[in-house]
Amino acid sequence: MRGVVAVTATFTLMVAIGNVDASKPAPSWSCSVQLRDSPGDIVKSDGAGTYVNGQSGVSCSIDGFSGWLDLRFANSGKRAPARSLVVVGQVNTDGSYNTISSGAELDIKFLSLAVAPLDVLPWRLRVSSSQFQDGFGQFTGDSAYDAGPAVAGTSSLAIATIDACTWQVTSYTTGFGLQTLSHGENATTGTDPRIALLTEVGIPGTSQAVVRGQFVMPFAATIRVIGGKPGCSL
Repeated sequence: MRGVVAVTATFTLMVAIGNVDASKPAPSWSCSVQLRDSPGDIVKSDGAGTYVNGQSGVSCSIDGFSGWLDLRFANSGKRAPARSLVVVGQVNTDGSYNTISSGAELDIKFLSLAVAPLDVLPWRLRVSSSQFQDGFGQFTGDSAYDAGPAVAGTSSLAIATIDACTWQVTSYTTGFGLQTLSHGENATTGTDPRIALLTEVGIPGTSQAVVRGQFVMPFAATIRVIGGKPGCSL
């Protein structure tokens, strides 16, 4: 009887441990981002090559719970990050901004959940520049309107799944029709041209946000998982 009790107790403990492990969020994946840097692109690299997690102050991860891609740059105790992104300045009837080179933050919502072969997903690009009030600006593209009506008509990124470790993301201006895919686009989303909303001070939809204008944002990048996911490595 004691043996039965001992086995039962051990089994119960193993089940409890298994339940605790099952409740833990999935670990984040380490990643790299390589910008296309074609003539005419608005978002470009700083010319120092691929952004790799853990190198030169770069943080690149895909969250294990939400699936969001997050690319950002640490100051590492210096006045400016070792790496940065370049956002080419634009002038149109909506407004203008000067070229920005800053330790930006690029986020793509639900990247790891993208449905092959093509999906469309919201994105945002946060930048620091003295030309903006409080030194903060954010470009937002969200054709599904997840971020609210303030970004109505703006454009998501087109996500092409290359393999289990790799995605090609593209921000178009023209030549890419309305996509009614898994995450989908709102029927009123503008497609010619496709645009992002630039706000300063606060994020779209907040009372502090000031709209700077709407701008085309052509660029492309290859995103690779380089750690944390079986079969994916640098």
